Amino acid sequence: EEFLKVLKEFDVEKPEESFKRLWVSKRCYIEHLEDRLERGDVEDWRDYLEKTLEAIAFCTGVYYEKYSKSWDRILYDRKRRWMVVLTEHGRIISSMRVNETLRELFDRHYRRAEESRQSLEIHKGEFNEELKNEAKRILKTLRSRK
Repeated sequence: EEFLKVLKEFDVEKPEESFKRLWVSKRCYIEHLEDRLERGDVEDWRDYLEKTLEAIAFCTGVYYEKYSKSWDRILYDRKRRWMVVLTEHGRIISSMRVNETLRELFDRHYRRAEESRQSLEIHKGEFNEELKNEAKRILKTLRSRK
């Protein structure tokens, strides 16, 4: 719900600035963009924005990672092998290509939680159709303006 509120404020006239506002911070956005560019996962900020919106709009799985100190929600798009990770505050903390199975990803997250002495529970969640539709609407509008 928190992320849906933020997404509804997306200004298609200023897509790059609007994309930055979806993240926990501009610094986090820039670090992730630079990393995705280095890996060759995206061509530029616009490609990153579109892949992120596609993952939200066409996600095939929603998962909640409940840590002892916080929680994240993962929107996963199996077809595109891309996921978007939202914080409990409704902001993007990561958006990335997934080069492993979900089982491998979750096993890695369990190990990382254990290393940091946190508990972790992972639950399958429900789709938010309004969120998916809002992402589709923005994506369609942006692509019509190219």
